Amino acid sequence: MSLWDDPSAMRLLPFFLLLPLLTACPTAEEPPGHDWGPTRAWDTPAAAPPCALDEPAPLLDEVLAHAGLTQETFGFLESDWDAIPGIYRPELDDRFLLSWHPEWRDFPLPTGCREGELSARLDGYLDSTHGVAGTIREAAARLDRFEEDEPLDPATDGSVDLKAALERLCDVAGGDCAQEGEIPEDLGWALVPVLDAITHALETRYGLDDDIDWGDWGPQDLHERGGYHLLFALVDAFDSSDEDVEDFLRARSARTRMYRAGARLAYAIEDAGLQAFAGRTGIEVDIETDAGWIRIRDAADHVYELPAGEEPEDVLLLLELGGSDRYEVPAGANTSGDNAVALCVDLAGDDVYTYAEQGSSPDFLLPADDFGRIGGFTGYPNSQQSLSGRGRQGAGLFGYGMLFDLGGGNDSYRSLRMSQGYAHVGVGVLRDDGGDDVYACEAGCQGAGQWGIGLLSDGGGQDTYTSIAHSQGFAWVAGAGFAIDGGGDDTWDCDHGHPDYGGTPGIYPSPQMPSDGNSSFCQGSGFGSRNDAWSGGLGLLRDRAGDDSYSASTFSQGGGYWQGTGLLADGDGSDSYEAFYYVQGGAAHYALGILADDGAGDDAFNVLREPRYMQMGAGHDFSTGVLLNESGDEQYTFGGLAMGASNCNGIGLVVDVAGDDLYSSGSDYGWGVGNVSGECLDTRPNCRSMGIMIDAGGADTYDAPQTGAEGWVPPAEDSLWGHSRHGLESEHGGGIDGEGEAGVHPGGS
Repeated sequence: MSLWDDPSAMRLLPFFLLLPLLTACPTAEEPPGHDWGPTRAWDTPAAAPPCALDEPAPLLDEVLAHAGLTQETFGFLESDWDAIPGIYRPELDDRFLLSWHPEWRDFPLPTGCREGELSARLDGYLDSTHGVAGTIREAAARLDRFEEDEPLDPATDGSVDLKAALERLCDVAGGDCAQEGEIPEDLGWALVPVLDAITHALETRYGLDDDIDWGDWGPQDLHERGGYHLLFALVDAFDSSDEDVEDFLRARSARTRMYRAGARLAYAIEDAGLQAFAGRTGIEVDIETDAGWIRIRDAADHVYELPAGEEPEDVLLLLELGGSDRYEVPAGANTSGDNAVALCVDLAGDDVYTYAEQGSSPDFLLPADDFGRIGGFTGYPNSQQSLSGRGRQGAGLFGYGMLFDLGGGNDSYRSLRMSQGYAHVGVGVLRDDGGDDVYACEAGCQGAGQWGIGLLSDGGGQDTYTSIAHSQGFAWVAGAGFAIDGGGDDTWDCDHGHPDYGGTPGIYPSPQMPSDGNSSFCQGSGFGSRNDAWSGGLGLLRDRAGDDSYSASTFSQGGGYWQGTGLLADGDGSDSYEAFYYVQGGAAHYALGILADDGAGDDAFNVLREPRYMQMGAGHDFSTGVLLNESGDEQYTFGGLAMGASNCNGIGLVVDVAGDDLYSSGSDYGWGVGNVSGECLDTRPNCRSMGIMIDAGGADTYDAPQTGAEGWVPPAEDSLWGHSRHGLESEHGGGIDGEGEAGVHPGGS
């Protein structure tokens, strides 16, 4: 019986499957003169696909038996944790630890079912009316910051008309709300729920302010100095070890309220039907509040510039009714501690979102802004990292920052840091509903979050995403960073840094590759703070379909570090993956890394650049790495500690379900290996290390060493292999090539 069949193992199920569906609240009397339509309700999440582990899996059982395991014992058991000597036992039960992470990490066999359930829900939201709102709620649930609620409903708890909505907003935002220009009546009715949601979000943020004993710091400090905590050594970051700060960052109720208001705000925008006003001309409205300007512009082509030397103005809502516009101002990004909500909605056009370039930068970097660049670390002349403290293009910096670019169009997004769906103690969203788009940034962008929810959602097209570090589905402590693409042949690139292959090394220095790589943490990467013993969050990249290419250096493409979770979930298509170290389902230090490639297509792994270590289902130091591939004729090239490899009491799992595949490596240090490793051989020899590799169909070719370590059996078609690296009873390694059911599939079934 599998873990999935065992009723006691229901604790392994993600709790999100158990969330009851919300029902609509009763219909109230409609405002006179306007039909609000049906009472609001959240979109129903897509159902989880069937789980293959519910059926017999003879290949899985055979290889597990060969490795001295069963479905019930393939995972970290209490006996493994008890075998860690006390002096080597770290503090793992910190208050930032996500509740589901230990189960997902410790028991890898349901990985495909878990990934399939989450991918199905995200895909469903892509196609739904209120998909951004649904995705925010999904992320909040994964962060253990979810509670049942309903969208704001103008029929029951909203304003009766535009005048009332503006009065309520001004009461909360402050200021005299002087207005220039007239809002057409039909547009005014459409904006009423949006204005109500803005008011609610402001009240929520201001309520958080009241909960904090600020002492000698305040909202502007949290907005400004904490904008990108990972660069705390380079900028004047807030002191997160301060007791008051730490209590606020750990507070469950505060973040729950913040995410609820963020989902309601996104719902109101998505529900307003604003696309009906695209192309309108002759409209120009300005309303000033203490929380920021409300500006409405018509469908002419506009240029929004930031005068040299001036700070950007606080904008509460910028509604652009069309045209091909150029934004050199922060669009949909909080610009101060007072600017708690920043919305930008552009309804049509081929738009350019960029910034005012300042001075010069090396050719391998984007031009600097007025914050400049660091001069380079000793020994790393290329590490001229941006010091930008300006969030742009959907950045929630202690607040709500959302950019909705609608109506298709081929758009360009260009920024440096904290942009393109980034959140710090807030909710940051960039939603582009389609077109062939180009996204460029440096770090902390394209779906990245810390103590918040950062979301980049693209509806589809031939898109290009470029960055260097901490991007494209990245999460730091208590964060969710989601990068979601609806389809098309996309390019996802984080500068790998290897000069032999056209990269620039040491921009973001890497301990693993100090002279020929960068620290990436991209494309589905969850990262925790080991020094603080703070668990990482959930970094996710979901690309639903298309022939996609992924390029990075370290801790990417399903990478995890210090109790973080990284997931790259690719759907249909022929894809290529290139990366070096702790990648493609690689994780270190109590973390989890998953790469799941579903659907048909011939995929290529590391055929263009020579890979290094810890790839393709490799776990180090009580971590789990998983690589799942459904079908197609795959090419796998890998180095050591790869393809179902454990290291220092880790777990590695690889399952290729079908296709005529080519596996190539000059190392015997993998291929389904149980390996305590030298660094743990003296300190933790009795904690188990487990590595499993399965190829469940097709005519496969194995280009592997014919001789190797003691007990090495070269892999071959229709055979069993796998070895124990040091001959210990705690080392369990197994590999199998055969025809039949493996029980583990990307997408669940």
